[in-house]
Amino acid sequence: MWQRYRKRIIPLLLAVICTVGCMGCGVPLAAQTDNSLATGGLLPYCEQKPAHLHLPKRDTPVVATWLPYFLYPDLFGGKTEAEAHQTVKTLLESAQSIGINTVFAHACAFGEAYYDSVCYPKAIETGQLDYLQILAEECKDLGISLHAWINPLRLQIPDVMAAWQSGTMAADWYHDAAKRAAHMAQVEGRYYLQPAADATCQLLCAAAEELLTRYAIDGIHIDDYFYPTSAADFDAAAFSHSGAKDLTLWRMENINRILQAMYETVHSVRDDAVFSVSPCGNLQSNLQTQYADCALWCEKSGYCDWLIPQIYYGYRNQTMPFSETLAQWLALPRDASVQVIVGLAAYKVGTVDVFAGGGSAEWQEDTALLAKQTADVLTTTESSGAALYHIGNVQQLSPDEKTALQSVISTVFSGSFYPSAVS
Repeated sequence: MWQRYRKRIIPLLLAVICTVGCMGCGVPLAAQTDNSLATGGLLPYCEQKPAHLHLPKRDTPVVATWLPYFLYPDLFGGKTEAEAHQTVKTLLESAQSIGINTVFAHACAFGEAYYDSVCYPKAIETGQLDYLQILAEECKDLGISLHAWINPLRLQIPDVMAAWQSGTMAADWYHDAAKRAAHMAQVEGRYYLQPAADATCQLLCAAAEELLTRYAIDGIHIDDYFYPTSAADFDAAAFSHSGAKDLTLWRMENINRILQAMYETVHSVRDDAVFSVSPCGNLQSNLQTQYADCALWCEKSGYCDWLIPQIYYGYRNQTMPFSETLAQWLALPRDASVQVIVGLAAYKVGTVDVFAGGGSAEWQEDTALLAKQTADVLTTTESSGAALYHIGNVQQLSPDEKTALQSVISTVFSGSFYPSAVS
């Protein structure tokens, strides 16, 4: 019997085996008749992806740094455009070699622009240079993500503002006594925009729009210059006119309104752009002194894409220890649209932390502290990255400190899956 059916059964068995094998590797059965495969051609490579393991794809973590205005004199001062390009390129290349992939660069620090603006008068020290254009070009060449950084409410001192030339929104407000009284207020000799004024939202949104439409940047970033004082007389007239009963809640709503307006503007101009905000690291201080409701911004969509708390504390800080403070921020209820990126204090490395109590010497005693904190942040799936303040301090790290930081960052980038996938 076997001899009789052998010639029929064996080909059938081979056909079944081939069919099952083809189904397993994901190659269509029709491909088995391709002559290139039959004659010894290379089989198609089937790479296993995270999706095949039913794991989420790991996004590239943000490793950011701030580039503040007070570094601009060394980068741009007294230089030709070509010379400025070279100094910026050198700085960015050095930061990138450590692992930095995102830069928040000052576009407006005191109501004055470091770029060509119709919203703010141009800072006099820029001369003919457009700092942001130079930064944008160099970041683009290096593949670094650039975000324009605006101090939202802080303006200049009266003597400087009196010299502003008319022709921009902020300057025209200052030179008009009625608008100055309605839109601005002084605190300790410096002017600030009034958070309650509709005009403040209009100015900040116009600035965001012009930056996103005119420059090759990836987002708009604001920091923690919200209410400059808790004194009741700062905005007493506006509060009285509002009819509100609770000053604290009214001020919080004013800041919320600014964030919502800027968020909507950023995404109406370019849906893929990022709107980020960086409050101080103390949640209670944010609420009580700056009227910044960070928990709301985290829990509800429409306020920010990235929330970047400045957790500028050591592990042994007696009032705000790093690990506990980090856990507090990462435990906040969070909307799926909001990412938390943790701000770290590169500027404290090697210094005495005078407000840390018994941990005041920690930044001097532990030379690997910044690298340890970066590792803590980058290896938890609750955060989306780290931001180091600031790029100049990162440059000033000792060779050993730079190597430790670079090692932490490169280790994170070398992983293909979330930590839980390999544990």
